Amino acid sequence: MEVEKIIELEKKIDECIEKEDFETLNKLLEKREEFLKLELPKEILKMLHEKDKTRMEKIKKIIASLKQQAKNLRLGEKALKGYGNLYGLKNEGGRFKGKG
Repeated sequence: MEVEKIIELEKKIDECIEKEDFETLNKLLEKREEFLKLELPKEILKMLHEKDKTRMEKIKKIIASLKQQAKNLRLGEKALKGYGNLYGLKNEGGRFKGKG
């Protein structure tokens, strides 16, 4: 019975990673921790360990992508602030103020 529940939970964990729904992922991982306290067959534990290695690689790729997106956003923000200076506007607090 527990094995079936944990397999279903594992599917949900994978779905959360694919959807990048990390809030739900954390809740599911907490729930899974309760199952890990039970006496599970070694085959299941080994399967979980292997799946977690794969998941970690996926999450690392997502993190790298998010870092790049954040960098691009900062560059875009910097460019927009620069445009305000071209028009003689003061850019304070992220909003154009002054002439215009």
